[in-house]
Parts: sequence; C-alpha cells; structure tokens
Amino acid sequence: MSEKKVKLLALCILCTPLACSAQDFSPEFVRHVFLNLDITSFPNSMGPKHFPGGTTMKETFKYFGNPDMSSDKKTVKIFFPDNSYEPDYKKSGWEYTLKILSFDKNKKITACYTDICHGLCTYAVTQPVTILERNGEYIVTHLYDKTIKGCEYYIH
Repeated sequence: MSEKKVKLLALCILCTPLACSAQDFSPEFVRHVFLNLDITSFPNSMGPKHFPGGTTMKETFKYFGNPDMSSDKKTVKIFFPDNSYEPDYKKSGWEYTLKILSFDKNKKITACYTDICHGLCTYAVTQPVTILERNGEYIVTHLYDKTIKGCEYYIH
C-alpha cells in the first residue's frame, strides 16, 4: 500500500465513522486531489470540449504554463495569469478553486468547485460537486444544481 493511502486510511480511522471533515486534510492531499482531477469529467471553462478525455488539471500546465498556486487544509487555488490583453492588470486571468467539504467512508469527496475569469471575460461559477478516485485520478460524478452547506451555488 502506498504511503499516501496509508496516511489517508489512518486519517479516516481517526475521524468519525461516517465522514472525515475537510479540516482534517493536509494541504498536500487537497492539492493532490485537485491536480489529479479529470477536468473533462464535468462542464467547466477548460473541459470537456477543449481537452482530450482524461486530461487532469496538472496536465493543463503544459498549455497554460505554471500557475500561481496556494493551498491550505481545505482549499487549493490555481491562477493562470493572462497578460496578453491587459499587461498592466495583475488580476487578468483564470482562477480555479477546489474546497473539500467532506470525505465519507466510501471515499466520496464532496467539494466546492469555483471557476472565475478575471479581466476582460465576465463569468464566475461556483458549484458543489461529488468526486470519486478512479485509477489514481479523480473524476466528478455529480454536479449539484443548488447550494449545499459550505458551498453556495452561483452562476454568472
């Protein structure tokens, strides 16, 4: 069993029988989930139309360059700056955020996904999602069309 799986198993043993709360995750685990998230498994500004099936978030870096990235025990934020239109506007670009809300005994992750374009574009989406791990990658298996605790559903 890999070291990551052992740590995850130990984490779940320490949690309540029904679910682990997001505050128990390490920033490394949250980052691991987001970087290995199949962005073609759900509608978003990068996929599924723009990349081949199975493309993960980290695989998009070869197209967009290395992003600014930050993470904590619940959330990872990735920002791809875009200076092609507004070189003096530091916030021009695309921001993607994943906040893990819970992880249950069946390894189902409930999370809040945010996709925002800053600058010339005008969209912002925040949507609760269910994520499952399959063969080392994570896929979105359910999109909520309503607000859930910890994630306000929003489309603009």
